[in-house]
Amino acid sequence: MTEPQLSETQKIIVSIPALSGLSWAQLNTVREYVNVRSYPPGRMVFSEGEPGHSLYIVKSGLVEILKKGPDEHAGTIRLARRGPGEIIGEMAVIEEKPRFATAICVVETQLAEMSREDFMRLLATRPDMALQFLKLLIERVKEADITRLKELEEKNEKLETSATRLHQALKKLQVSNEQLEETVRSRQQLLDVSPFPIIVTDADMQVVYSNPATYNVFGLESDECIGHRISDLLKHPDSTKGNRMTELLLREGEPWNGDVELYDKQGHLLYCYVEALPVPTDRPENQTYLFIFHDQTEIRELQQQSFERERLANKGEMAAEIAHELNNYLAVLSGNIELLPMFMENKNFDRITKCLSTLEVSLARMQVFTTALLSSRLPRQEKSQQNINTFIENQVAFLKPQRKFKKIIIITQLDRRLPEFEVDLNAIQQVLYNLILNSAEALASTNNDEPSVTIATRWLPDRGIAEVEISDNGPGIDRKVLAELFHKHITSKPDGHGIGLMTVRKIIEGHKGTISAGISATGGASFIIGLPVAQTVEAGATAALPVRTQR
Repeated sequence: MTEPQLSETQKIIVSIPALSGLSWAQLNTVREYVNVRSYPPGRMVFSEGEPGHSLYIVKSGLVEILKKGPDEHAGTIRLARRGPGEIIGEMAVIEEKPRFATAICVVETQLAEMSREDFMRLLATRPDMALQFLKLLIERVKEADITRLKELEEKNEKLETSATRLHQALKKLQVSNEQLEETVRSRQQLLDVSPFPIIVTDADMQVVYSNPATYNVFGLESDECIGHRISDLLKHPDSTKGNRMTELLLREGEPWNGDVELYDKQGHLLYCYVEALPVPTDRPENQTYLFIFHDQTEIRELQQQSFERERLANKGEMAAEIAHELNNYLAVLSGNIELLPMFMENKNFDRITKCLSTLEVSLARMQVFTTALLSSRLPRQEKSQQNINTFIENQVAFLKPQRKFKKIIIITQLDRRLPEFEVDLNAIQQVLYNLILNSAEALASTNNDEPSVTIATRWLPDRGIAEVEISDNGPGIDRKVLAELFHKHITSKPDGHGIGLMTVRKIIEGHKGTISAGISATGGASFIIGLPVAQTVEAGATAALPVRTQR
């Protein structure tokens, strides 16, 4: 006998492997307990967590099974997709538990629904079908167990991967920690070997570290420092100033440095240069401050000694300058006294009178000089209108008869165009005598057959300058010292002190003039003096007068 043709619903039921053995009569019975419903795309069939009452057989379409992730950041997990002939939500007909997952139709879908009540009635009226449905449920439980086992394996692999990564991270952390500890030890060693006292405090200025140099300088052991405020350990003579650096650090949080006077443990006053700075940190409660002390006490004492030596040296230099000036005056006195017996023997009363007059003037000048010293000031310049050529001729006439100049040829080359101008004759006399005497002493040390000193004047009208040059044919000046000749105590004499040329420079500068040194045409020394002239004669009035040379 030919069985009736199966309906679409019956064909779907038969397509389920566990129910493929149902007879036509059994299929016809099952159809009575199944309701077919259509669902549009996106429609939710059931939701995770809601009570379950029915199972569904997919007749057509596609259903997606979704489950929420373990936390809000994980999102939704897609467990499976079910198509025609597959059953979803089957556990709802045998147990009263919330739905394990959510079912949503992906496309237009038809589902055959059987409620728990219909399923129980079907089993009660047709016990022969119980075995078939039990086979179906066993397969689905087995399938679910396999799926869960697979999920557990995947989770276990993920856990193992995470454990491996965690282990690697822990190893890296351990290495980093060891490196950090080594860095801290290295920094500690650097602080320990520092020759400067170093103190580290917390945010309340309480000491948390002090290096061995703190004991060497301040006499404070590390255990004496830890836990105490730095201002209580290192006291300042003025407590208001001593707290200034800590107040600035706490209030401003900016580095501070400066000179500070501090007492050590024994009460000795030390002069220190202090550098104080906050150590950068992300947490204000963990703020620390670093103090570095540079003991300047010994340097201060050496500076004081240096100042004292310099003061004594200045006194010595001043005494040398005074002695040099007095020697100039004494040389004039000595020269005139040396000439007096000769004039007296020849009964040259005019010369005797002139010598006595010169002695009187020189003594008066010495008195002016010593009076100025007693009043702690230099002699005031007394300038007057003078003819420099005439003055030079008189000085040469005075010097030639003296013993020091008897073997020396003194040549004058005087420019007669030179106008009269204001100078301090006393000061200019010192300059000329210093330079001529230096030349004479230099010539005395040579084997020159014709030792000579030349005094020349030149008028430079375009510049308004009167030049006076004193040169000789002696050994000359070392070129290495030319630049410093008027600024340092330079001398070639065994008993010299180099004061004379410095004094010459000061006198010329007092006249707003210039002086330079060089090598003469004969290889000897040459000194050129330039004096500014405020002309009192008409330009060109003396232009035709020649330069006169006299030996």
